[in-house]
Amino acid sequence: MASSSNLSLLWGLRRTFLLFIVLLALLAIMVMASQEGEALSDHGTIYIGSDNGFTSAKGVRSGSGTLADPYIISDWRINCTTANGIEIRQTTKHFIVRNITAQRIGGGMEAIYLDHVTNGTFSNFTILGGVTHITVRIFWSENISIENLTTPEGSGTWHWGSTNCAVRGVVTGNLYTYISSHILFENCTTSDRGSRAMQIDRCDNITVANCTLPGIRTGIDMYGSATKDCIIRDCNITGKQTADLEIRTIGTGNIFRNNTLKRQGLILTFSPNTLTNDTFGTSNTVAGEPLRVIFNATGTINDMRSGQVLLVEPRDLVVNNGSAITGYTGMQILKGSNVTLIGLNVSGFNTGLSASSTEDLTLLNCTFFGGTWGWGSARGLSLSNVLNATVINCTMYVKRSDMSTTRGFQYAGGSVRTTLTVENCSIGGSLTDLGMSVSSGTTTDIVIRGCWIHDCDNGGIS
Repeated sequence: MASSSNLSLLWGLRRTFLLFIVLLALLAIMVMASQEGEALSDHGTIYIGSDNGFTSAKGVRSGSGTLADPYIISDWRINCTTANGIEIRQTTKHFIVRNITAQRIGGGMEAIYLDHVTNGTFSNFTILGGVTHITVRIFWSENISIENLTTPEGSGTWHWGSTNCAVRGVVTGNLYTYISSHILFENCTTSDRGSRAMQIDRCDNITVANCTLPGIRTGIDMYGSATKDCIIRDCNITGKQTADLEIRTIGTGNIFRNNTLKRQGLILTFSPNTLTNDTFGTSNTVAGEPLRVIFNATGTINDMRSGQVLLVEPRDLVVNNGSAITGYTGMQILKGSNVTLIGLNVSGFNTGLSASSTEDLTLLNCTFFGGTWGWGSARGLSLSNVLNATVINCTMYVKRSDMSTTRGFQYAGGSVRTTLTVENCSIGGSLTDLGMSVSSGTTTDIVIRGCWIHDCDNGGIS
């Protein structure tokens, strides 16, 4: 049996050993914290103008420039007061830039500037400061990946003439891509500081997936006949003033699926023959209500109830009863012929019903209500270049607006002789500036009778 003195010695040694282990652990934690706090070292701005420019003096820590062993530029803090933070031109070597903070961005300076660069990856890149200009520019480059990049709210990223690029997990002010192809934007978020959260201009094969895109004017703006074969899916899109999604003269093959348009919905301002019923499908919503975009509708549609409705090139169509209750324009008719709406209740944040480039339009027993949100020159009913319009027993009014130029009913004639008949209608409403405004174009035969034009600040008819 061990003596009590031996047992005491053993217990003492055990306590000493445990205390030593604890002290070692604390020391390791302190060292790790110290290293973490000093992870970023200061470095001057980096300019690489050729494949031979990847040197240690330019921030390269390791690598040989191959796919298996790329150059690594990492863990730097760079001030960009008088020059671009990292500027790379005319290179084909594989490289990775990671764990970088760019700060003190000077006027006209970018944190990242690429020109004719191939095979680059940027990850964990943070741009600091109250910058209000583009801070990431990628010109004529290929196979560039950007992941987990954060820019100031007023800043943004720009792809110009680039191809086979990916942008993932980026938080920025706005995203702009011009004459580019095969670009993926995934899990990106914009601030609501830019006029357009995202603009796709004359591009092809752009995929935007699972992104949150709020903009002051427009969420996504797509433009150009060369913009084709793009996919916008599973995105939350918001445009505060004009449209969540605005499409202007785009090409073929574009697909929109499972998108949530928050409030202003969709605006089409284009020659619609490049789109089909498959372009939008039935899975998109506006303010939680279905978005319906119907091409070449004919015959009769009964009890059509939706969030926002766009009828593109309808022919010999009758819509009996129903509603369209949201969107910048609750219902839009483009290039229609012989269209009749009966008993519809249509409202929009700006305009209830807008019809353009349409002939032989008849509206019976409908209500058209604009200005539900209160931004811009609201209209209850707006007809532009509509030949031979008949409006009978309809109510057209504006609830409210932030501007004085509101109209219960606005009509703008076209370049050929036409007729406008308005009978037994109620036109006006709370905060309506002018009940009815008619600009006749070349020559319009106008008949207005039995109408009640009321509650208008600056007159009934102009």
